[in-house]
Amino acid sequence: MNKDTILPYTGQEYYELNIQGFKRRLPMVQVSEDTWIAYFDSLGDREFIVHCANILADYLKDTDVLMTAESKGIALVHEVSL
Repeated sequence: MNKDTILPYTGQEYYELNIQGFKRRLPMVQVSEDTWIAYFDSLGDREFIVHCANILADYLKDTDVLMTAESKGIALVHEVSL
């Protein structure tokens, strides 16, 4: 496991997600006795979806098929395809 991707939980209520200058404050949610995650729900966040889709579209411009694993990804994949 890459230790650079695991941040210590120090009691913070939020994690600030920053994707190329676009920011969202994500609430920290306890999922087990010693594990907390930053909870992200993109459903209904059209502004965020469009921003991320525009970034991804540049990387995926020569792609013929886009797939997603679950419902939260559908809006993003759809927006990338436009």
